[in-house]
Amino acid sequence: MYSFFVRLSEPFVVLHLAVAAGLVALWLKRPRHRRRLILLTVAFVLLWAGSTDAVAYLALGSLEWAYPRGEADVASGEAIVVLSGSTFRPDKTRRKAELGDSSLRRCVYAARLYHRGRRRPVVATGGKVHAEDRGLATAELMKAFLVEMGVPQEDVITEGQSRNTYENAAKTARLLRERQISTIVLVTDAQHMRRAVLCFAAQGFQVIPAGCYYRATEFRWGLFRFLPDPDAAGDVEDAAHEWLGMLWYRLRGWI
Repeated sequence: MYSFFVRLSEPFVVLHLAVAAGLVALWLKRPRHRRRLILLTVAFVLLWAGSTDAVAYLALGSLEWAYPRGEADVASGEAIVVLSGSTFRPDKTRRKAELGDSSLRRCVYAARLYHRGRRRPVVATGGKVHAEDRGLATAELMKAFLVEMGVPQEDVITEGQSRNTYENAAKTARLLRERQISTIVLVTDAQHMRRAVLCFAAQGFQVIPAGCYYRATEFRWGLFRFLPDPDAAGDVEDAAHEWLGMLWYRLRGWI
């Protein structure tokens, strides 16, 4: 019971409850204007629902469940391709760019796959998020980290010009065709895998998905799962970004 009241006292929940109370008051005090409140109420209900663990689980699952963890036969891949994720830009405190969490975990997983199987090229793909940034491209930062993880420097190929998933695939394809590689092990976050697979398949590759950072793995029922949570809202936003991205890529003819 104590943990329940602690959860209810969290600012994100309190703000949602305050808005809910305000809407109830408006519905009770302004019966003649209820039609005007419908749109506002629907928007609030969607905001509440889209900030819950229950909806986040379904939203991420719609992307992740198509590529179950650990079921792909990665041994048959001729090369491992790891896509860049987040980076920290240089600033007054950080003198050079650094890999963010998503880039780091993808590199860690790619290095593990490399060490489990036979020797083969590892392609790190990703340019600077902002062209005006100082320092190395993300792919070069990834290469340095992969080498620290024990991958031989001569086995790491970098593609440092791409700025989105489509360019990751198109520019990496040129490097791999030169080496007559047609089957790849693709490493990226699980929720990003569907769009990435479509992009590389459109370039003519046989793709073996090797996702990491699965989040829609288990749902535990409970009242907390239906209370608004900022982390859940972020997960729903990530899923929406992927689905909208695939729609945009489809309209552009990239997938």
